[in-house]
Amino acid sequence: MNNYKQWFAAFVDDSQHKLRHALQCYLSAQESEDALQELYVNLYKKFVTHTPQNPMAYAYRAARNLAIDILRQRKTNFCELDEQVSVDSPTPMSQAEQDLVRDAIEALPPISRNVLIAAKYQGKSHKDIAIAFGISPKTVENHLRQAMIKCNQFVKERVSNSKKKAPEKQYASR
Repeated sequence: MNNYKQWFAAFVDDSQHKLRHALQCYLSAQESEDALQELYVNLYKKFVTHTPQNPMAYAYRAARNLAIDILRQRKTNFCELDEQVSVDSPTPMSQAEQDLVRDAIEALPPISRNVLIAAKYQGKSHKDIAIAFGISPKTVENHLRQAMIKCNQFVKERVSNSKKKAPEKQYASR
């Protein structure tokens, strides 16, 4: 048992930075710290009974699953997107335009939304995102491309729907 404690302590030392970075692709810095502690408690309990062939791969997957569980518990559809993502644009955007962009991002599937936010708003590299999500860099590119396409479609549909509704309001007010 003493050898196990030493092995686990060495594992924590070796993996702490990598797992913290992986969690930060999903969670805020404070949430990542809390999640990292919870992750190590869970791993300690699991590794006592069974040590996987590749403990680091297992830890990455467990970190990803824990982050997803935390996001689900918060029921995060990124409704608090204002806090996590500021819509910066080279040209000033009205509040309505910013809201439209946020709505488009919120409408994305969770994985695409998280990849988009990590890449475009948090400035993470495709390689870092791939490691954090346990997917290939090519898959990151595909999610990012699909997210951009869906956001553009969302915005175009909303703009076209608002233009169609505008004349009705004009006629109704006369």
